[in-house]
Amino acid sequence: MKLMSSLLIKESSYLFARGEELPSSSDSLWLILSGVVKSYTFNEEGEIIPLGYWGKEDAVGQAISGVEPYLVECLSEVKAVMISPYQLQQLPAVVLSHAKQVEQLICLLRYQPVEKRFLCVLKWLADRFGYRVERGRLINLELTHNELAELIGAARVTVTKLINHLEREGIIFRQNKCIGLIENHVRELVPLRGKQKSIIDN
Repeated sequence: MKLMSSLLIKESSYLFARGEELPSSSDSLWLILSGVVKSYTFNEEGEIIPLGYWGKEDAVGQAISGVEPYLVECLSEVKAVMISPYQLQQLPAVVLSHAKQVEQLICLLRYQPVEKRFLCVLKWLADRFGYRVERGRLINLELTHNELAELIGAARVTVTKLINHLEREGIIFRQNKCIGLIENHVRELVPLRGKQKSIIDN
């Protein structure tokens, strides 16, 4: 984006390590230049509620959300620049992308049963943050079973059982602490495009 490049020339970028949180501000946003972050909140019981996973050219921050508290955690090494809501208005593609990703995740999290929800979320993550390898598409994120459980709204033990079962069935694979989808199942799982076709329905 030429407009994005011209805006960022005037701003200083910051580097954050995996596990760090981006400083929060009600009157500024973070534009991700590289890496992946997770936005989340929590309820009165302290339960974490994921709000989205964001990567290159996504904008995150309290100023773009109606949720409070609003926190952003780095899931990898992240390079980001702080911008104002006014600057964000000059980047309509970023705003539209943010809305699209939120709506997609909301739809995916309503899938039942939990196995179908888990697979469709993995497909969504693979589309957003994955790359092709010999066996299929590898999600370039080291997500713990607990993080995946938080994302799909299930117990950690359920996610562990699902991963072990799906790996035995040849639907997913694990490589370097990351999860991947076997090639033919990458094609079969097409979330949010008309009638859903899922290996779980077979």
